[in-house]
Amino acid sequence: MDFKSLLEETLSTLELSDDQKKKNIEKEVKVFKEVHDSLSDRPNENIEIPKFFISLPKPEDSLGIKLLEDARSRHLNKISKDLLDHNELKDLYSLLCQHQSVGDKDEGEKFIDYKNFLKAKEAVVPKCRKFFTPTTFAKLQQGDPDGRINLTAFFNYVMRKTWHYQTRVGLSLYDIKGQGYLRETHSLERFS
Repeated sequence: MDFKSLLEETLSTLELSDDQKKKNIEKEVKVFKEVHDSLSDRPNENIEIPKFFISLPKPEDSLGIKLLEDARSRHLNKISKDLLDHNELKDLYSLLCQHQSVGDKDEGEKFIDYKNFLKAKEAVVPKCRKFFTPTTFAKLQQGDPDGRINLTAFFNYVMRKTWHYQTRVGLSLYDIKGQGYLRETHSLERFS
């Protein structure tokens, strides 16, 4: 018996009789009606649509404006605390140098393989761990035959990301209304 005839025979035994098909259809219709009726019993007037946009407080509302400014400054301070400072960056570089991988043809450059990359991730402060991802390692791997990344390239990546966030926080401090851009009348005058 070949595979095709075996498959056809198996499919013929799986076919449902007409009575079974009718019962399945009736059951589906019954379940659909129950679900539909249970959903349609809800009164439409009581459904509340959540607010997705809350307008800025009016200039007359000094309390609302002060509250908004305080909330923004607290949020920006929280973001600033999560950024790496100069000493933490120095500690990160020295830790990466301790976990470097030694190869035959390094020619003075420092490399780290994935195993040591994960060991360094466990040793760094929690603020740094967000940079130690497999995606980052894969992005920075530039055809090294041993599957390593350059320590300097990784450290520059971390520094650039940190500087990027520091710049964004710094510019956000001048954004009076918190809308994501600087206005010529107030924000840019404060910036310069």
